Amino acid sequence: MINTLDHLIVAVKDLDEAEKNYQKDFGIDPVWKGEHKELGTANSIFNFKNTYFELLSAKGEGLGAALVLSLIHISEPTRL
Repeated sequence: MINTLDHLIVAVKDLDEAEKNYQKDFGIDPVWKGEHKELGTANSIFNFKNTYFELLSAKGEGLGAALVLSLIHISEPTRL
């Protein structure tokens, strides 16, 4: 059973677009935007009372970028 949740990470294609959409949904601005150059990722974080919500996108090359891109690919609907 899960008793606590430190944070939730959501992989996104377009960080800026996702950030704008979640700003509207949450009614708050992100508290942090950053890059993990060695991993090839960028993020935007929304802080809540007991957890935080992180948007993560590929930006460059690296292990993190490969993971984000593979997760996005898996979640896309198959088009015939």
